[in-house]
Amino acid sequence: MRIIIADDQRHARSGLRALLSASLPAPMIWEAGTGVEAERLAGEVDPDVILMDVRMPEMGGVDATRRIKSRFPGIRIIMISLDASSGAAAMAAGADGFVAKSEDPARLLETLSALDLPPRTGFA
Repeated sequence: MRIIIADDQRHARSGLRALLSASLPAPMIWEAGTGVEAERLAGEVDPDVILMDVRMPEMGGVDATRRIKSRFPGIRIIMISLDASSGAAAMAAGADGFVAKSEDPARLLETLSALDLPPRTGFA
């Protein structure tokens, strides 16, 4: 699975990276600190999933989700936030899921599993 973690807090990205690396078979992970970086990386690395924080500098996650979904509709985006009330805005922007950062980490893994991603062909 190819994953971009987009969160402006380095420790949050590190924690998500550790969780995913320990729980998924050989994930390929990139990191972005802003919505602008997430959009750029989406075009460069063709991820399966972006874990997108709602609040980031330069461009927030909701706006980045709208832009990425319009350019790359096949990329799945799971929005994450400390603010559980952000779920409606995330889903309205086209997110495929929402997980509050206060939830058990297993919830994020369940949400990823529920995406039912198509298998990749070739070596990409």
